[in-house]
Amino acid sequence: VVSVPSRRPNTTRSFFTPRRQLATAERRTARYVVDYIDYSGTNTSLTLYSGNTYWVSSDLVIQGGRLTVQPGVVVKFGTNASIKLVGGASIDTRCHVLSNAVFTSVYDTNEGETISGFVGNPATNKYKAGLTIESGTNAVVGLSIRYAKKGVQFASTGAQSIKDSRFLSCDRAVEITAGISTATVFNCLIQDTPEGVWGSTNNGIIQATTFRNMTNWGIRADGIAALTVKDCLFASITNIFSSNTSVAATFNHNAKYLCGVGWAGSDATNLAGSPFETGLQGSNYLSQSCALINAGSTNADKAGLFHYTTSTNNTLKETNSFVDIGCHYGAFSDTDGDGLPDCQEDVN
Repeated sequence: VVSVPSRRPNTTRSFFTPRRQLATAERRTARYVVDYIDYSGTNTSLTLYSGNTYWVSSDLVIQGGRLTVQPGVVVKFGTNASIKLVGGASIDTRCHVLSNAVFTSVYDTNEGETISGFVGNPATNKYKAGLTIESGTNAVVGLSIRYAKKGVQFASTGAQSIKDSRFLSCDRAVEITAGISTATVFNCLIQDTPEGVWGSTNNGIIQATTFRNMTNWGIRADGIAALTVKDCLFASITNIFSSNTSVAATFNHNAKYLCGVGWAGSDATNLAGSPFETGLQGSNYLSQSCALINAGSTNADKAGLFHYTTSTNNTLKETNSFVDIGCHYGAFSDTDGDGLPDCQEDVN
């Protein structure tokens, strides 16, 4: 909390600077509390600090430097806004599976501070994009992106990845465009989003990801050179996989439930009943008696999911068993008792 002494006691005033919007309230000793911080325009480097709400009112461009995103940040976007990385800029997300940063609409009143003057449904006031990455090699971790027309756009020549992230009520979750050597989507949840992962040229790897409630398609390849999809769960998808050209696609150890058309692989598990259970972190846990448990393509430790779980018993870790199919939550286990969960301390 940042406070600014008033020159006139017992009055209510407000201030606006290019960086901060100060909300006011009358008190015995008048002072002003920073509710949210307004960013737009071009910056060389920028850090978004834990516990703060940031309003991106129009395009925020990071050019040549670094965007650092700490866990617990809430970023709210105006309808024509996005964050862009250009000119050698990169992103450093300090978030993890148990502590995401939230990117959402300025109309969303369920996350962070309310931005005054914006009253409406976030689902009908979506913003342009959460992240548009046009430079650098980037590993994006721990974002929860909501109500975006496009969640993350990868458009850089370097290798790109996104991990431990959630895309909810977006129009399209991930877009992979020309110029990328390899783009990886790992342990993500894409839900209530008409379009999932779209790729054009280059290589894509999608692993341990859950696609749920999608009216158009889960994955679409428009000229992508090679695509690997494994250990993924498709539930209530109109079309699992769509392509307008031939593609070298490898699908293995996937599963589907209540899906329409589209290829999930010759060895895909076809579920007769819902595998989902609701727990402390969400509604995409798995019943531990369903056919998805220990049914993946490799051991969990080799996949990087040793300290993760699909069980509502949040201390039951995957360890080195065969990996469960679909997205995983972070397990709450803290083996050394230092207050940091194992999944944060040891990425394996």
